[in-house]
Amino acid sequence: MLSALQSLGEAIDAAWAEQHYDAAAFPELAAQALSEGSLHLGFSLESTLAAVLTARQMPAQEPPVSRGLLTLTLARWPRFLFELRVLGEPDPSLQSHRVPGAFQLLSGQALASSWVFDPEDEINEGFAWGRLELERVEWLKPGDARPAAPGRQMVHTSVTLDDPTVMLVLRATRPSVLGERRTWTPGASLDLSQIPALVSLQQQALEVMQHVSIDRFDDALGQLLTRLDVASAFYLLMQSARHLSEPSRRERVLVGLNAQSPVWGRRFAEALDEEVRRQWLLRRQSAWTAPEHRRLWALMLTLPNRKALLDAIHQLHPGEDALELALEWVRSLALAPAQNPNDPNALGVELNDTTSLILRAMMESDDMPSVLRRLGEVYEPEDVRAQASRIASVCALFRRAPALQPLLR
Repeated sequence: MLSALQSLGEAIDAAWAEQHYDAAAFPELAAQALSEGSLHLGFSLESTLAAVLTARQMPAQEPPVSRGLLTLTLARWPRFLFELRVLGEPDPSLQSHRVPGAFQLLSGQALASSWVFDPEDEINEGFAWGRLELERVEWLKPGDARPAAPGRQMVHTSVTLDDPTVMLVLRATRPSVLGERRTWTPGASLDLSQIPALVSLQQQALEVMQHVSIDRFDDALGQLLTRLDVASAFYLLMQSARHLSEPSRRERVLVGLNAQSPVWGRRFAEALDEEVRRQWLLRRQSAWTAPEHRRLWALMLTLPNRKALLDAIHQLHPGEDALELALEWVRSLALAPAQNPNDPNALGVELNDTTSLILRAMMESDDMPSVLRRLGEVYEPEDVRAQASRIASVCALFRRAPALQPLLR
C-alpha cells in the first residue's frame, strides 16, 4: 500500500500544481484521485499494522485526532498527507473540517451525512447559534470516496457500523492556529480551542463531583451556567449531558440560566434534550446487534426527522415501502432483549399489535384527530373514542422515547 500511495501522491501533487494549489479545488481533486486509486482492493489492516510494527522509520506523525483507535500518517508531501484512521466505537459528533481534503472507506460500512450551518447569533469568533440543515445522507461501502470541504458552514459526520472501520484520509497540511470545531443540534457551533483551561479543569471537577453527590453536582453545574460566558457554559453542559438523563435534573440545572436569560435557557434546553437522547442510544448500541438494527441505530443517532430517515432507508431498499420497513425494524427491536435492566426491551418501550398501529398512525400524521381516525378504520369508532385518553398517553410515551423521536418529527 505504501508504494501505491507514493505513486498516487506524485500524481496528486502534479494535478494540484496545475491548479496553482488552489485550496478550493483540492477536495474534489483528492476524492477523484482516491476513487481512481482503488486502494481498498486488497487492503489488509493486519498487513498494514504489521508493516508499521516492523518499520525502522515512518513519516513525521501529526498530533492524534480525538476520535478513533489509531491515526497514522502513512505518507506526506509539502502540501498534503495521507492518514490511515482506524475507528472503533461509532462517534456521531458533527464536525467541521479544518482543512480541505477527502476520505475513502477502506473497510467496513458507514452512514455519512452532510449539513449546512447557518449562523444567526454570532456570540464571538468561537461560538455561534443558528440553524442546522441536513443536506445529504448516504450509506458508504469500501471504495467510496468523498470530498471534505473546510469551513464552519459545512458540517459532516460518519457513523460507522463495523468495529473496526478503516478510512484513508487525504488532506492538506494543517495550519497550527486552527482548532477543532464541533456542532450540536439543533444549531450550535463551537471552536473547542477557545475553551479556557480553567473551564476544562472545572469540567473534570464536575465529573468527580458527580460521583460524590448528585445534588451538589447539579447545583454546581447550575451555578456555573450563570457565571461563565455563554460558550464555556454550553461546553460544560454538553460534556455533562450523559449524567442528566432524568428530566427533573435537566430542569433543575437550567433553573438559574432560565431566570437570567430565557432565550439561552430555551436554546440550551433544546440542545441538552437532543444530546441526552443521543447518549441514550450510544449506551445501548451493543443491544442492537442484527444488521437491520445497526442500520436503524445509525439512522436514529444521525438524522433529524422522519423524512430524512425514510429517504435513507429507501436508498438501501429502493423497491420497498420505507415506512413499513422502518416499522418492521422497530417491531423486531421490541422483541430483542434489553441491555439496560431498566428497559423492557432493546427499543426501550413495549409494543403490541394495538400500540404498533398507534405508532404507524403517528408516523403518518402525528396529531390526535388523525391518529384516532386511523384507529377507527381498524377498531369500532365508539371504542376508539372511549379510549382516547389512554391512546393520548401512549402517544406521549412514544414522543418521549429516545429511539422513536426522529420517526415522529
